[in-house]
Amino acid sequence: MFGFKVNEDVTLKILEEREADKLFNLVDQSRSYLAEWLPFVAYTNQVEDSRKFIQAALRQFASGNGFHCGIWIEDQLVGVIGLHYIDNVNKKTSIGYYLGENHQKKGIMTQCTKALIDYAFNELKLNRVEIRASVENKKSQAIPERLGFTREGRLRSEEKVQGQFKDSFVYSLLKSEWQS
Repeated sequence: MFGFKVNEDVTLKILEEREADKLFNLVDQSRSYLAEWLPFVAYTNQVEDSRKFIQAALRQFASGNGFHCGIWIEDQLVGVIGLHYIDNVNKKTSIGYYLGENHQKKGIMTQCTKALIDYAFNELKLNRVEIRASVENKKSQAIPERLGFTREGRLRSEEKVQGQFKDSFVYSLLKSEWQS
């Protein structure tokens, strides 16, 4: 199955159905934290919900239109990162990610995002990568800012989280700006 080493400790690997329980536990253990930022958390209430997500992600991967990888430290699932879509006509994509609350502030997500950017530009031959982050989520904003993205603007009422519409910042990075 598709995957690659980010560093000595961290591996990205396409999620498989047999890992639905690990994915559910990751979300469940960080539920209150993740629910502040991610709409899907409200709809992830049992292992079967995670299984359905993985099935949809595997179909997306098979169609060549994006993918979602588990972020693994040894045999522990600590987060998810992926390409929401792959637009081969306009040569662009959007990266999304989340990390369990206990694994924050260790540089894991920055390293994983950097690896995915390298993959998007060097393997997929894309020209543009976007990241969107809630205007209130400073940790999520720090990743594109740290990696040299340009904040292009604010998307008003872009995502409904916990019953309220939230604004997001949109960041972009062009291949010509990237130095891996």
